[in-house]
Amino acid sequence: MSKDKNSESIRYMASLNQDRFFKKVFENLKIAKAFLEDVLDVEIQEIEKLEKDKHYITDDAKYVEFDFRCKINDTYVIIDMQQWYKADVIHRFYTYHALNTALQLESLPLKKIFKDPIKGNDLEIKDYRRVEPVITLVWMVDDSLKHEGDFLSYSMVNDRVIDFINNNTLWLNKNINDLLLERNKIIQELKNNAKNLDFIPKNKLIFAFQKNIIKNPKHQKYFNWFKFAELSNKKNNKKSDFEELKEDGNFKKSCIYMEKRLSNNGLSKKDKEYITSEALRQQQIQKWMDDERDYIRIDLEHDITIMKWKNEQILEEANIKIEEEKRKAEKEKRKAEEEKRKAEEEKRKAEEEKRKAKQSLYGAAEILSNTLNISIEDAIAKINSFKN
Repeated sequence: MSKDKNSESIRYMASLNQDRFFKKVFENLKIAKAFLEDVLDVEIQEIEKLEKDKHYITDDAKYVEFDFRCKINDTYVIIDMQQWYKADVIHRFYTYHALNTALQLESLPLKKIFKDPIKGNDLEIKDYRRVEPVITLVWMVDDSLKHEGDFLSYSMVNDRVIDFINNNTLWLNKNINDLLLERNKIIQELKNNAKNLDFIPKNKLIFAFQKNIIKNPKHQKYFNWFKFAELSNKKNNKKSDFEELKEDGNFKKSCIYMEKRLSNNGLSKKDKEYITSEALRQQQIQKWMDDERDYIRIDLEHDITIMKWKNEQILEEANIKIEEEKRKAEKEKRKAEEEKRKAEEEKRKAEEEKRKAKQSLYGAAEILSNTLNISIEDAIAKINSFKN
């Protein structure tokens, strides 16, 4: 017998994180009620276990099976355990969440519209006003979706809320009145309950992260549930591991019940066979996950190679363009320098012509000054008057 099989056979308690034992525990509605009250922080007046396990969506579609589905306080709730890596976890549980709404069609009452004038019978349709909100709680055993908190909760909200949060211009505005004005507009929209619009945000998809919760020092009401699951999931768990959890008076009864149901003494032959087969299945899952990571790594390396090649192409094209622009700039520079040189040459020639003209004028003035026996200045003035 392998080491893994040995460790499975000597463990004190079966894992609450495994589907079979999760269902075995939560089939007790008192336990389900206590758990949901602690996790959802609500007081449950009425809880009803929905017994039908498998739901066929279409004639061809594979059935969907929920780990636990119930109705509390006029709200449909499903709890599903995510034990091992699945790349499609978000799409999978969003689909489950939507199905939990659609499955209410099975029990929606009919309402009479009018009498068919031709056939004479009453026309009846489903009364969709009786559709109740849905809460889907996804219990993530190992994955945390890169989140550090205990839970991630999503519900549909008015797009104006998201636009308001993402509006950087508004938030950077120093005038707080603009911010408050926009906030008040959104609040008014959220208060609009025309034809029961408030039904939409009552539907929630919640991810609970076991590995984050058990590290949480705040020890919220729900902490012991996830701590119990974590301890039960240990391959070599012992009876003493669970003693401390019984010290919490509010959790003691639930802890004792789960211990009774999941300890070796409370397991049937089929339960023990399941544990053995599940251990083998987990080995196969681990191998598949390793292979999947290898495929992802190979694909990633391929993508990186392609990306690197594309970047090199882009860089080469950019360098060619830079050189071309550089040559163009040099040409423009040389052209500008040539034009500057020509302008300076023209200026020099003009100044030379001016100097020569001035020299010629002065020579003529000297001759005129000597001839008429007048001053140079008077001679220059006479010459200028002749020009005019």
